[in-house]
Amino acid sequence: MSLPLRLLLCPLLLLVAATLSAQERRFRIVEYNAENVFDTLSTEGHADAEFTPAGAYHWNTQLYWSKLSRLARTIAAVGGLQPAALVALCEVENDTVLTHLTQLTALRRLGYDYVMTHSNDVRGINVALLFQPEQFALIEHDSLRVAPPTDKLRPTRDVLHAAGRLVTGDTLDIFVCHLPSRKQGKPALRFRNLIAQEVRRRADSLMNVRQHPLIVITGDMNTLPKESLFSRHFRTLLPHNNPQPHDLFLLSADLHTAQGIRGTYFFQGEWNTLDHFIVSGTMMPTQNEVNQHANGKETASSLQLAEEACRVADFDFLLERRGKDGALKPKRTFLGTYYHGGISDHLPLVLDLVLKME
Repeated sequence: MSLPLRLLLCPLLLLVAATLSAQERRFRIVEYNAENVFDTLSTEGHADAEFTPAGAYHWNTQLYWSKLSRLARTIAAVGGLQPAALVALCEVENDTVLTHLTQLTALRRLGYDYVMTHSNDVRGINVALLFQPEQFALIEHDSLRVAPPTDKLRPTRDVLHAAGRLVTGDTLDIFVCHLPSRKQGKPALRFRNLIAQEVRRRADSLMNVRQHPLIVITGDMNTLPKESLFSRHFRTLLPHNNPQPHDLFLLSADLHTAQGIRGTYFFQGEWNTLDHFIVSGTMMPTQNEVNQHANGKETASSLQLAEEACRVADFDFLLERRGKDGALKPKRTFLGTYYHGGISDHLPLVLDLVLKME
């Protein structure tokens, strides 16, 4: 960023800072299915040859770097004047892609580090978490792998778990998921349910050992909000006025924007929400703005939902009007195997939290 632009942004930064008290900081988390972020090389053991220069998509160096540049622009835009603290990414191939994205695009100026899974997914697709080290000091990370319930299903993406220390001293645990595709029918539905159950068990274990548990579960769940994956298997609730600390709450059940967009993914003529945020009750607002912990002591959580916390990022450059109806849709990278020049078939999902500094 040039010096004149920095000077131009200074008054805006001060204006944004003035909206929070001196004891509060914004903590933004972004989730984004970035649609097939492959490098241009085929990896032995992975079915990724179609994303090579000789493959069906004719994926070459120029297209690859254009994709990374647009992805970097999107991440920076969603962060706004202050970079998002965490960015959960789905459909990223490997460390090469993440290193290039964080070190050799405009994101280099923002200082992101990353962790990712190394899954047994047939195509070699993974999930990753970009993080600002000064806002999320990584303590540990691991992967959660669940075996397919039937031989008819292929292995899927691992779930990424990362724990980081916040500036308040509390620990935030985040799970990044990309659950099996809806295209595989009922067997995949069962697989998604099994993974959700396992993530819930891990979340319960963490909530029992953390002094002030702060849990976020996010990703492309390939599931609509009304489906039983959430109510029966993640065991989530919708927000209400009496949240309990160890409950989990689904925040992405009723998404809409001023442009009439009602979800993160457009399919068969309508918007759907496949990308989600789930948070622990410790972050939910209450009438007294306190959380009742298991030991009976009432303490305000250091990390709470901001007003209008969960929303879709619907920047014009992510959208296009296409088709006979002229409806707004995400501008995809590919239409079939034809290069279309967009960024993703999903829109980013944003979660705004407030850090309470004391």
